[in-house]
Amino acid sequence: MQPDAQNAVVAPRGPLAWGQLNFLHTTDTHGWLEGHLKEQNYGADWGDFVSFTQHMKHKSGNLGVDLLLIDTGDLHDGNGLSDASSPNGALSNIVFENVDYDLLTIGNHELYVTDIAYETFNQFSKVYGERYLTSNVQILNNKTGEFEYIGSKFRYFTTAHGLRIMSFGVLYDFKGNSNVSKVITAANLVKESWFLDAVQYPEPIDLFLVIGHNPVRPTAGGSTFGTLYKTIRGLRPDIPIQAFGGHTHIRDFAVFDDKSTGLESGRYCETVGWLSMSGINSSTFKGNMKPRGVPNPTQPAINITATGGNPTKSSLLYQRRYLDFNRLTFAYHAVGSQDNTFDYHSGERVTELITTDRKVLNLTALYGCAPATYCQSCKPFGAEGNIFPLLATALATTVINQSRADIPRLIIINTGSVRFDLVEGPFTFDDSFIVSPFTDAFQFIPDVPYNYASQILGVLNAGPADKKRRDLGPRDFDFTTMTGEVCPEGIAEHDHDTLKPRSEPMTRGLHRRQTTATTPGYVTKDDFGTDGDDTIHSKIPFYPQPEYLQANASFPTDGSKPATVDLIFLDFIVADVLSALKSVGATEGASDVSYYLPKTFTTNSYLPAYAKIAWQANVPNCPAQANLGVNSYDWGKLGSQSAAAKFATATPSSGFSIEQEKPYAELWMGTHPSNPSKDVQTQRTLLDLVQDNQALMSPGISKRFGEKLPFLFKVLSIRKALSIQAHPNKKLAEQLHAKDPKNYPDDNHKPEMTIAVTPFDGLCGFRPLAEISHFLSTVPSLRKLIGDGAAKEFQSAVQGQETSDSDDQVDKNKKALQTAFSTLMKSDKASITAAAKDLISSAESEGENFAGGGGPSNGGQELADLVIRLNSQFEGDIGLFVLFFLNYVKLEIGEAMFLKADDIHAYLSGDIIECMASSDNVVRAGFTPKFQDIPTLTTMLTYNYAPISEQKMSPVDFPYVTLNRTAYSSSSSAILYDPPIEEFSVVKTALHGKGAKATFEAIEGPSIFICTSGKGTISVGPKTEEVNEGYVYFVGATAEVVLESEGDSFTTFKAFCELSGKETVETNG
Repeated sequence: MQPDAQNAVVAPRGPLAWGQLNFLHTTDTHGWLEGHLKEQNYGADWGDFVSFTQHMKHKSGNLGVDLLLIDTGDLHDGNGLSDASSPNGALSNIVFENVDYDLLTIGNHELYVTDIAYETFNQFSKVYGERYLTSNVQILNNKTGEFEYIGSKFRYFTTAHGLRIMSFGVLYDFKGNSNVSKVITAANLVKESWFLDAVQYPEPIDLFLVIGHNPVRPTAGGSTFGTLYKTIRGLRPDIPIQAFGGHTHIRDFAVFDDKSTGLESGRYCETVGWLSMSGINSSTFKGNMKPRGVPNPTQPAINITATGGNPTKSSLLYQRRYLDFNRLTFAYHAVGSQDNTFDYHSGERVTELITTDRKVLNLTALYGCAPATYCQSCKPFGAEGNIFPLLATALATTVINQSRADIPRLIIINTGSVRFDLVEGPFTFDDSFIVSPFTDAFQFIPDVPYNYASQILGVLNAGPADKKRRDLGPRDFDFTTMTGEVCPEGIAEHDHDTLKPRSEPMTRGLHRRQTTATTPGYVTKDDFGTDGDDTIHSKIPFYPQPEYLQANASFPTDGSKPATVDLIFLDFIVADVLSALKSVGATEGASDVSYYLPKTFTTNSYLPAYAKIAWQANVPNCPAQANLGVNSYDWGKLGSQSAAAKFATATPSSGFSIEQEKPYAELWMGTHPSNPSKDVQTQRTLLDLVQDNQALMSPGISKRFGEKLPFLFKVLSIRKALSIQAHPNKKLAEQLHAKDPKNYPDDNHKPEMTIAVTPFDGLCGFRPLAEISHFLSTVPSLRKLIGDGAAKEFQSAVQGQETSDSDDQVDKNKKALQTAFSTLMKSDKASITAAAKDLISSAESEGENFAGGGGPSNGGQELADLVIRLNSQFEGDIGLFVLFFLNYVKLEIGEAMFLKADDIHAYLSGDIIECMASSDNVVRAGFTPKFQDIPTLTTMLTYNYAPISEQKMSPVDFPYVTLNRTAYSSSSSAILYDPPIEEFSVVKTALHGKGAKATFEAIEGPSIFICTSGKGTISVGPKTEEVNEGYVYFVGATAEVVLESEGDSFTTFKAFCELSGKETVETNG
């Protein structure tokens, strides 16, 4: 899950039934790969889904059955992760591609825009090859001038256990595509010779699999599954047909006949569809028809809603389930609720990629604080809490052409331009896409007689509802509205495009949204009845809404009607508006239409603009965890044990609260674009502030470092080992970033300094060569892994020369060390696993005699304990052997060490203050599920070797501070940690006793202060602010700063940059 997401609290109703053939189905994800950060029911992200699918594939193999993964399109237009990039999906498609789908097809949202259509053709479809089916969708090949299929027309394949399947991918008869694509109607498709030949394929077919971005219920408006089904069934009357649909955003299961059904699986990463089947007749199937140890499907293909359960002669049995998209559900079905064993490394990498992409896209940028939740359909139109009165107010407030601001205006939008609810709390850049992702601009006709203009809304709402909607709406599908009490407080619900009157009241495919731990949610009734929802929920009210909305602005204050108005409308609905004008007798036409505002001001713009005007009063008190710069990684300390978390909670009005079982790893302070700090009052990022006012930086630093802070200041709280890693030098960083920006997100180097806030231990730099040679002789599993020949070669090369200071010999020693270390790092997984078992056995049995009793730096028992501890965190990892090459360092509170670029290290435990050049580049090679780049690591390292003492820094008294009498008499101090680089230095100030004061002289550079204990004040000029533990302040250049204690003790750390007298340490380029 993403750091700010919540897990569900209500478990599924019971285990899934596994059959001969099983499916997991997604559809209409619309970019929601980050999950629903404000909803417990749907808090999983795509990384969790990656882990889930891999568990389920593994489970299907163990059961001797087949499992196929299906997706039926619409990958963006609904979330900032997909829509804030250009073109839409540029980043989210890369995330999506981490699921190894067996079959996919295209959605209509992949075809609206030419650039996106070509990206789908040239990039996305190529990732999946023949598995990407577009039986009726073609695109213009610019090279040939001819239309060709975007994906495969069909796919005939055999499953792992021998089922022979013919598959098609069919989009509904979509007409809104750009002119570079072509959608062949189903009626024409079924007449094509290739299609008829495929249905009558000469090879045996055990099952037809028809997937499509297409309503799965044949009677639903717009569905073409009926046409496909009738054609296939007419030619092949005895072969089962299984359909998977999409587009209507509902949960639904339809029975076509006694051996043909269809499944549709919701939208927005809220639902994963599950279908299991048994009874498929096949002469080549080699698996289990009824796998043991799990439930098996029992339901024949009978529409119990319509028939009450008439008998059938078919041998096919089914189970369908609609799974809520959360980790609790995934873990329950994958590993029996053992969440701690759920994550695959590949899933964790995807989760981290999403986090990084969200930072790159700045999705947490805050526009304002929404004072309440506004839903699309859980309240009657116009009622308090319904979103549309809010939109009318926002439109009237923001859609203003200043040259015509005083002219009365009517503003009309289609309500379908709103895709989701607006939830109370922070309204962010991401939320702007969630609520209204489309970019429809505002056109108008000036000076329309009011008696005509005032009739347009009524005409539009009385007309056909499906004329101008990107997706089908409430009256298109075979469902009825649900009546009931008003939506409970804290529950947001949306239009689920599901409802239409019918003779028997029922609710099928009803959708929901929740932000609390209560259980309102999906309540589904389909052709198999009411037991399809995997998690049982209570119903949520649904109220129909009009198709169009109008806002009035600048009307006479006396209540009279204006003679004429500016009639403003979206360019998306211009044809409907012109038709309505004609129907009421107006003479205005297309030649009178022009843009009221620049085309860049769209339906995605007016709510953010309104938030900046109307939702600023509560911004300082608006819950906004994402703005705090707190990263939740698995290695972080849990809950309030984490200093990073405790400091974050102290930030005034942050709204952040600690979850005791959640790991909190890092608190970032600086301008790095991945997680920039923000002003608590204005919520502007520190990056914006310093770029707008370069005097805060000083001219020299702005010129040298490109108008941003040259350092990144952090608090790290470490519960388990961080990766074995190094940070690249400047030249290498530029090369890595250009080659692989996904894994190396910037082009800067990253020397860093660590200061212990609590006792700390880590692996830092290579040991003295004599110690490495000693361990190669006394740790048999290490010697076996590296190889006896390589061990002897190293020992021979350095023997007697371990401490030589001759440049030539030092170079020879480094080359020998590089060869030995690289050999170790290239060990294969099987060898590492076997050697690790021997190593752990020795550590557990030998105690103080382990590793020959240790060496000068570390005793045998200490090393044995360390090996056992690290193995409990990363079982059988190469890092267990790397530690014999690296110094094992312990720091007491206040001790520090400095790591140059290209120095190897791995932090193991403790709370630290860390300062570094402003970069997030890490080259990893052990103790991590994340991306590892062993070739780069082994070639980039300095291979400097030295004892522990040379890793540590010696702080000195800071000369540019004055302590008052109280501070002097209480042994207060201000000490400087000054690494040999120009980007940063750090001062620790410890004031003892009330009134103890430290006055810092002005410097030609910026500073960041954090308080780690006690309380006091900070003064800059005439302004004084209170300081408590965890408070963070930025101070601009040339400002004198005064710290004063208000209690027994007051400790702060100050990171700053001043260029004078500093040198840059750089290696390897």
